[in-house]
Amino acid sequence: MYSIPRIEELLTSANETLVKHENLARNSPSSIFYSGVIKNTRERIQELTAELVHEKKKRELEIVEIRLKGKGARAGKLSLDLFGVLSKTFADCLIEASRQAQYGNRSGSKLLSLTRQTIDLRLDGLAPGSTRVFITGKSNPDLFGNSIIEKALTNTFDLLASKDGDTLIDKSSHLGAQAIKKLNDFFGVVSKAELELDLKWEAPTQKVFVWEGVKDQILALSNSLSNLKIHDPHEIEFSGILITQSLKGFVDVIEEKKTIHTNFATTLLDKVKNIQIGSNCYGTIITTVTQNLATGEEKIHYELKDIYPS
Repeated sequence: MYSIPRIEELLTSANETLVKHENLARNSPSSIFYSGVIKNTRERIQELTAELVHEKKKRELEIVEIRLKGKGARAGKLSLDLFGVLSKTFADCLIEASRQAQYGNRSGSKLLSLTRQTIDLRLDGLAPGSTRVFITGKSNPDLFGNSIIEKALTNTFDLLASKDGDTLIDKSSHLGAQAIKKLNDFFGVVSKAELELDLKWEAPTQKVFVWEGVKDQILALSNSLSNLKIHDPHEIEFSGILITQSLKGFVDVIEEKKTIHTNFATTLLDKVKNIQIGSNCYGTIITTVTQNLATGEEKIHYELKDIYPS
């Protein structure tokens, strides 16, 4: 059995091989060689995907460590009321980020409830000697090995690592407006309690994400998030040629010589996989404008709502 990082590396290589030979086969439709390579590569992708799902199911849980620092969190002691609010605001952020990963801009109490059940966040305990809180969420990979809690955590840590306003705007669009609000609520509670915190998560890829939040940094990030306004989304129709397709959640379409780069939620993965690179397609894209109220800077985020072969 390969490790998860190795399986994902092999899957990336196999998908690149498949795309390359599918493109070559269009110019030589009668080639037995290309047909054989395509058939074998597709079988290899199926095998690797099944192995990836198996390994991620064995992992079972994603574990996030929150280490709280400051006078009110010494020696592993924290007021019960504060602990409850901190846990709830952080959990709400992960639930909303997971809903965004799974359903995109679709919302509602039913989808939120389904998301909550899927990731099943739990308090795993407190470590002795300091106020270290462990929160777990179920990996629950889909048929392609994608886990929405994994994607939500990756998007959250990517946003926390933003070094400038442009990157912050870009990363916030992946997290979603509601998750941004809940994350800012969490920081507000931490700041009001005069605490600092460290966040840590080891991803299935074995990459360790760490974010150290000192008071000034928490305040600065909170102010930056408060200045972000994510406008109401609207839909546009498109018709063009699919030129890039990634199982990581994005496609590129050329429409009248213009390339549209759009992300898609995991629920659309089956539809996207059924459209070959270089073929005509049409569908609907949701556009969302994120604005920095302090600088006036704006960025448009494109999310695929639906796609069909022409």
